[in-house]
Amino acid sequence: TNSATKALQSTAKAAQTAASEVERFGAQSAAAIRRYAALTLVASGFYSLFDAFRKSISGAIEFEKEIIKIRQVTGLAVQDLSGLSSEVTRLSTSLGVSSQKLLNVAQILAQAGYNAEDTKIALETLAKTELSATFEDIESTTEGAIALMAQFGKGVRDLDKDMSAINTVSAKFAVESSDIITAL
Repeated sequence: TNSATKALQSTAKAAQTAASEVERFGAQSAAAIRRYAALTLVASGFYSLFDAFRKSISGAIEFEKEIIKIRQVTGLAVQDLSGLSSEVTRLSTSLGVSSQKLLNVAQILAQAGYNAEDTKIALETLAKTELSATFEDIESTTEGAIALMAQFGKGVRDLDKDMSAINTVSAKFAVESSDIITAL
């Protein structure tokens, strides 16, 4: 029995040591997981920041490409288009309309023969249509606006009033503004 008691005590001591080691391993594992989580959190922040920089640089390059396209259509220098560029930025930030879409509209207007000043005036009205539920998309609306101005001999200064009238008719008679523009 003495040897059995010693063996039992030895087994109990070994179990206690094993339990201590498992507890220490668990604490070390938990600490390692916390460090890894903290590192992952910091790294994901850096990745997000880097991605934001990449997207902003890409967006700036696209913006400049579109300005160059407009410059090629109008024959104006980039400096002469700075007012148009500022207007696109202002409308994009104040109305939440994509600057890419606004530059596409500016290019369409330039191809239709509108100068930079008329384009700036028309851009604000056309950007507002992007916020209206009755207008389909800004490019189609722009083409319709050009047709409207050409058909009725109106200028860009009348465009805001004309687009408001189309929107009113659309709401009153349950017809989409884009359908009215298509009819024009």
